[in-house]
Amino acid sequence: MIQAKRIILRLAEDDMDYRDPYQFVRLYFRKLHSDLSPDLTRHCIHLQPPSDMPQSNTKVHIVIDLEVKDFSGPLNRDFPHEIYAVRRRDDDM
Repeated sequence: MIQAKRIILRLAEDDMDYRDPYQFVRLYFRKLHSDLSPDLTRHCIHLQPPSDMPQSNTKVHIVIDLEVKDFSGPLNRDFPHEIYAVRRRDDDM
């Protein structure tokens, strides 16, 4: 069984397509973790929009909590996590 962990995909708000917010999630499963189930109902996925404070180069964070359905511990700093910077290039990711 795969251990529960948190994945954070960090991207510029300009790269985010809010009409299809899962496109970077699908990219993560396709390119980085083919051993995980791409069934999005098995994972908790949520968006953290940019701050309301004015800033240049605003970022969006897509948080994927993998295999947490059966996890019952705390989500503290010791919880396994990975952070990836993702971006769009020439209409591709």
